[in-house]
Amino acid sequence: MIKASFLATVLFTAALAGNTANAKLLNVSKLTPKVQSGAVKDVYAGIKFHYMDKEDRLTIVNDFLKSVELEYVLLPLKADRIGLNFKALKEAAIEAEMAAPDYNLAASDRKDSAAREKISFLQASSNMEFLDRMQLLVAKFKDTHFSIREKIARPFSYNGYRFFRIQGKIVVGSMDKKFIGMVSALSGTDFSAIQVGSQVVAIDGVDVEQKINELKPYIAGSSDEFIDMEAVRSLTIRNFKYEKKNFTRVTFADGSVFKLPIFVNNSMQSTPRLDAITYFNKYEVPSDASAIGISFDKTTGKWVESGIAFAGYSASQLKTNLKGVTEMMADNGTPAMRTGYFINKGKSYAVLQLLTFSTVNVKVGEQAVHF
Repeated sequence: MIKASFLATVLFTAALAGNTANAKLLNVSKLTPKVQSGAVKDVYAGIKFHYMDKEDRLTIVNDFLKSVELEYVLLPLKADRIGLNFKALKEAAIEAEMAAPDYNLAASDRKDSAAREKISFLQASSNMEFLDRMQLLVAKFKDTHFSIREKIARPFSYNGYRFFRIQGKIVVGSMDKKFIGMVSALSGTDFSAIQVGSQVVAIDGVDVEQKINELKPYIAGSSDEFIDMEAVRSLTIRNFKYEKKNFTRVTFADGSVFKLPIFVNNSMQSTPRLDAITYFNKYEVPSDASAIGISFDKTTGKWVESGIAFAGYSASQLKTNLKGVTEMMADNGTPAMRTGYFINKGKSYAVLQLLTFSTVNVKVGEQAVHF
């Protein structure tokens, strides 16, 4: 099975390094478009961000498909189990990139700021759409552990709420209270009526189940249940298929409708992806780091983001609601298992949280046991 870290290198090294000279595009090299004479491929000569034109995109798709064909050991099994037609998939992927437009700026227009800004956004949008197509391509293999990652990750857009499917209904499962308080203050809207358990029936005027089905093709998963879970999660937090606006309009079962502002998570801990930032700036989607605020830790000499208080369920923050927490560390020093309990309405509930499947041993204090 191809590891994600390997794919990340194969997938994006060629384009981001500008190494496209030796591309063999699945025997379609004669069809490979060339940059027009007198045109400038990168509006900012690569300084602001790298624009992946048709030649780059075909090279990336070709490298990816060749890697899959040579190293993805489950490929024959996928043909038997899910009827995957790899040949047809390859042809469709190439055709999609051949059909996608290129956006170049004539050299004579480089000094035209309006033209530069227009082409810059079109190039940023094109990059986002290409990465979406790559995600769609990978999802066709229906393998939860088979995914791609850009060398510079796209940021997540979100609105502070998390939705879950409970007994067939889509409900608010958790919310970032501090974040929502900040959004409420900025927008002048009282969101207190939205509570954990509030049922969602529509998003942007579209039935919520239809919105979920629109997201499912982007989810790499081997089971319908997992794909559904991730698609539901992606209603409010995702780094693909970005909205072309800075809000989400959510309709609840009680008839209430709330316009929830969208923010982008530009973490201080990661390298900013400038084409994504250019895209979000066009739709005036603010950064949560600048909105919530960050602080400088003098002891470590680093900028840190503000902590977020949450209500409801959060897998990553679960331990803050548990009593008697015991963490068992993996071989790499990160938590592998966590135990604890919580009390609700006079009853105690034990919790076992598994955080990894890729460690040989776990360690509690100085005592190590086989995982």
